[in-house]
Parts: sequence; C-alpha cells; structure tokens
Amino acid sequence: MRDMLLLHRLPRARWAQARSWFGGLPRLDQPWPRGAAGPLSFAAQLDLAEAAEAFPGTWPLPREGHLAVFLGPTDDRLCAVLHVRTPGEETPIPEDALPVGGLSGEYTPGERVADVPVSWPRWPVGFRGLPALPEDDPEDAAARERQQQRAVDACMARRGSLDPGWIGERLGLALPVWWRTARILADQLERVADARPTPGFFGRLLSGPDVFGAFVAEVREWVDGYDPNDAMSEADVVRLDAYLERVRGEHKAACGYRVTRRRAPLHQLALRAMVRGDEAAWQALPEPVRTEVDTHHLLSEHWHQVLGDPVAIQGNAVVEHAGDLLLLQLVYDELMDWEWGDMGAYQLWISPEDAADGDFSRVEITFECG
Repeated sequence: MRDMLLLHRLPRARWAQARSWFGGLPRLDQPWPRGAAGPLSFAAQLDLAEAAEAFPGTWPLPREGHLAVFLGPTDDRLCAVLHVRTPGEETPIPEDALPVGGLSGEYTPGERVADVPVSWPRWPVGFRGLPALPEDDPEDAAARERQQQRAVDACMARRGSLDPGWIGERLGLALPVWWRTARILADQLERVADARPTPGFFGRLLSGPDVFGAFVAEVREWVDGYDPNDAMSEADVVRLDAYLERVRGEHKAACGYRVTRRRAPLHQLALRAMVRGDEAAWQALPEPVRTEVDTHHLLSEHWHQVLGDPVAIQGNAVVEHAGDLLLLQLVYDELMDWEWGDMGAYQLWISPEDAADGDFSRVEITFECG
C-alpha cells in the first residue's frame, strides 16, 4: 500500500474552521470551466497546504493555493482541475448550469429542468494520512486494495447508509417523520408538473380538467406553512401515506420515476438533507442521531482519497494509468447525493511530471461502477 490521504467529512463542530470542502460553491480566481453542453459541475475544493501537511510521505504536488475540481457528464470523460492560487469570495453558479443529477442518470445529460439542483450540498472535509505499508506482492493490485481497506477501517469507523429505520433500531429510538419529508414529495410533484408540455386550446378542450395539476396544488397547499424541521402529527403521517397511495395509483403514469412513491425513502432523503443542512435543521435532529452522524458517518462505504492506490472496480482505469498518480478519487456517497451508477467512482489521474510542475491542464478522468 502506498502513501495516501483519506478525505473524510468533518463533524459539525469543525465546519466553521474548514479549509477544504465538497459541493456548495467554489472560490475561484479564474473563469468557471465549461464543456460543450454547458458549465461543468463543481465537486470539491481542496487546500493544498492542508493536504501536504497531512500527507505521510513526500508530497508530489504544489503546496500553495487550492485545487478546484469540476466534473462533466460521465460519457464525455470530462473534468477540469483548476489551480486556484488566490481563492476569492464564493463564485456564483453560472445561470446556464445543468442539473447535477445528470451525472447520476436522474436527468438526461444536457437537459435543463426547472427548480432542480445545479449544485451538490456543501460538506466541509478534512485529510487523514495513511502511511505506506510493506507489500507481499507489489504487482497484486487486489492485495494492495485489501490492505488499504484494512488501514482505512482501522483509523475511521463506518456505518454505511444513513437510513432512519436502521439508525432508530441501532439507537433504540423512533425518529420522527419531519415535515421536510412531505415537502420533498411536494417539490418532486411540482417539478414533474412544471415539466409537462403546455397543451394548446383544443388540447385543453379534449383533455378536460387538469386532475394531476389539482393534486399537485393540493399537496403543496397542505405542506406550506409548516416548518420543515418540525415533526408531523400521526394524523398528518396518515395523510402523507394517502397521498403516496395516489402517487402509486391514479397518478402513476404522470409521476413516472421522478416522484418517490413510498414514505421510507422520502424519510431517508429528509434525514440526509437535515444532517447537511443549516444549524436549525441540524439541531432539530435528536442528539443521539447527531452523535451517530458525527462519529460513524464521516466516510462512505468506499472512500474519497488523494494519491495512493485506487479502488479497482473494473480494473481498466488502473491498467490505463499504471504510470500516473491518482490525483483524486471521489466515490458513490449518498450524503453528498453522489449516487453514481452502481457504487461508482470517479478517478482523476495526473502524470508525475505534470504533478511536479503544477500543471493540471492534462488531468484525465475515468469512471467505473459495478
């Protein structure tokens, strides 16, 4: 196993002092990078001095400034890595930005949909150095990966998916169903309704009343006025389930796959939003849940990393880039909404010569999933 940096989410108490982060907005000193379809999606900004300080071996990259990382559609194998020497204020997202869900297949690449996220949630991150370990067989990539996994498991606990039912069972408490759960349903319904083509005069005559539109308006009127961080009453949970029954039934064709059809996954989406949300959302969570997140959910099932040996899902990327350095690995991560393929991983590669020169213009990206 080679020297590496583990990239992990920071617990809430350390957010204010964070120097590196995933998602949110970058702080650039140069134009936002673009591809043929539009602006690339901002994924991470990493403080090089902080990374170099934590690295257990000889640091092969510059020590000054930040790296800002942008991703494009998977099929295009497109990325951009900017060396930001003087980070400024937060850089606003371009007006023609594409939905970040296009990278995970939720939306067609290049498709613009009203009111869908064009950025990933912001989560401050830190670095933890894992030093190289002797290898039994330097040519056995699978053995190195197993060795690296043991080293990661030894330094940070991981619990996997942040599921309300699973966490409630583990902690011995029943998590409330927050109004945010119902609000997510209302938002999904409105996006579907807004994306429908507008019928002409004769189309309106033939189609009759807009039953689906009326349903969407009813759900929105119901959830408006409630604080999304408040717990729903038992009667309101029953009403939510009744609306979901209608989503699965009379409105199934209209909703398609873009509306979540059952309460459990909506509840999970609400919990994810609250653990990475503002302070009011965070404090609305039961204290044992906050402790659980800050202790056991700072890593995803695989892990994000800088340098070292990559996770070899299919093995092609490792062979193609045998002589290159793994500049950055970003993996499937539910809390970041990085739901890429079947436990997919983006890997960014740089030659040793370009790394020494601080030239990030020729960084290449690969994507693999199960």
